[in-house]
Amino acid sequence: MFSQGVIMAVLAGVLVTLVILLIKPLFISSLSVSAQLEGYLKRYYSIAAFYPMFFPIQCVLNNIIVAQGGEKYAACANVLCIAANLILSLWLAGAFGVSGIAAATLASNVVFTAALVIWFFIRKRDIRLVRYFSFKEFSGIVKCGIVKASKFVSVSLMLWIADLYIVRNFDEVTFKVWTVGQNIIGMSSVFLGLAMTLQPMIATLLEENNTKTIRILVRRLLGDLAALGAGCTAIMLCFTGAVLRCFSVPRGDVWEQGITAVRITSLMLVFSAVTAGFFVYYILIGRQRLAFVISLLTDLICPVGMLLLFGTLFKGSPVMLWTALAVSGAVAFILCALIAFLHRGENSFPLMLARGRDEQIHIYSFEITAQSSSEMARITEDLLRDNGFSKRLRLLVSACIEDMLGLTAQRSGNKKRHLLAECTLMIDRGSVQVIMRDNGERFDISEQGTQEYTFLRYTVERLMTVTDHNAYISTAGYNRSELFFTDNR
Repeated sequence: MFSQGVIMAVLAGVLVTLVILLIKPLFISSLSVSAQLEGYLKRYYSIAAFYPMFFPIQCVLNNIIVAQGGEKYAACANVLCIAANLILSLWLAGAFGVSGIAAATLASNVVFTAALVIWFFIRKRDIRLVRYFSFKEFSGIVKCGIVKASKFVSVSLMLWIADLYIVRNFDEVTFKVWTVGQNIIGMSSVFLGLAMTLQPMIATLLEENNTKTIRILVRRLLGDLAALGAGCTAIMLCFTGAVLRCFSVPRGDVWEQGITAVRITSLMLVFSAVTAGFFVYYILIGRQRLAFVISLLTDLICPVGMLLLFGTLFKGSPVMLWTALAVSGAVAFILCALIAFLHRGENSFPLMLARGRDEQIHIYSFEITAQSSSEMARITEDLLRDNGFSKRLRLLVSACIEDMLGLTAQRSGNKKRHLLAECTLMIDRGSVQVIMRDNGERFDISEQGTQEYTFLRYTVERLMTVTDHNAYISTAGYNRSELFFTDNR
C-alpha cells in the first residue's frame, strides 16, 4: 500500500500540475484584466502552478511518518517548512515582489518534501519502497482520495470564481488585496494537516470499538484547532501591518484596504479550523458523503454564495466583500452542524458514535511507578468485583497489569524522565478487555523466548499463556498491548 500510495501521489501531482499549466492561457484571458495586471498574474501563476506537484506526496509521507511513531519529526518538518517560507518570503519579496513570495512558497515545499524523504532513506525505517501496483487497491485509494481531493478542488473553483467576480466588479487595488486574502483562506490546509494526525489513532480505536477514547480525543483536537484558529485571528488583528509587510504590500491604497481586508477575513479562521477537523474525522470513520458535503459547503457553496449575495446587496463595497468571506465561515459551520444533526439525530451528534458503550469503558492515565502500578492493580480488582467477576479472574487480570507495568519500567530504565501509561478496561458480559499504552522503550511485551530473560519477564510470559487473546502494536510512537480475558466459572 505504501509503494502504491507513493506512485499514485507522484502521478497525481504531476498530472494536476500539467493541467494547471495547460489551462493557464484560458484562465488569465477569462479574467479580462489590464496589461499590467496580466503580467503580474502570469508571473505568479507560472510559479504557483507547481505547488500541487508536491502536495500529494507530502500528504502520503507525512501520514506514514506519524503512523510509524515519528510525529515529532513530522511536526519539526512542518515547522521547518513554515520557517523557510517566512524567511525566504521576506528575502525575495523585496527584490521580486509577489513573484518572490510565490517562489519562496515553492522552495519551502521542496525543503519540506526533502525533509520527509530523508526520514525513509536516511533513518532506514521499517517501510520500504518496492515495485508494486494493484488495481483493486487502486480503486479503494481513489474512492477515499476523491473525497479528500474534493476539498482542494472546491477551493480552486471558489478562488477562480472569486477572481472573475472581483476583476469584473471591483478595481485593481481590490484585486491586489484579494491576493493577500487568498493566503489567509489557504491557512485551512494547516488545520487539515493537524487534523490528519488523528489518522493512526482513530484507526486503532475504531478497531477496539473504544468510543469513549475517540470522543475524548476528537473533542480535545477540535478544542485545540479552535484555539489555534482564534490565536491566528488575534495575531492578524493585532499585527496586521506586519502581515502585510510579509507580502511586501507598499504604503498607499493597497495598504489601507489591506488592513481592513486582513482583519475582517481573519475572523473566519476559527470556523475554518473546526470544520477542517470535522471533515477529516468523518473521512476517518467512513462517513465519506458527509465529509464531501462539508467540503462543498465550506470551500465552494458558502463562500461563493456570500460573495454574490453581499456583492448584489452592497455593490462596489470592498469592505462588504471581505465581510462576505468572514460570514461564509460561520454560515458553513452552522449548515454543516445542521446536516450532521439531521443525518444521525441527537443521540450520536456530532461524532456519529453510539453513547451506550461509554459506560463499559474505563480509562486510567498515570506515570509508571511502583506505587501507581500497585494502585492500578487494586483499582482493576475492585472494578471487576463490582461487575461480578470471579476471584480467579480478578487476581489474574490485576496481576497481569501490575507485572506488565513493572516490566515496561524495567525495560525503559532511566531512558524516559516521565514514563507515562494509559490503561483501558472494557467490560462486557463475562469478559474483560485490557488495553495498555505507554511511551516507554518499544518492545513486544507478549513476545516469548527473548534473550533478555528476567524473573519479571518470565512472570509476564507465563501470564500471557492464560489469556484468551493477546496482541501488540506500536501505534503513533507508543507501545500498545491488548489482552482479552473470559470468566470461565
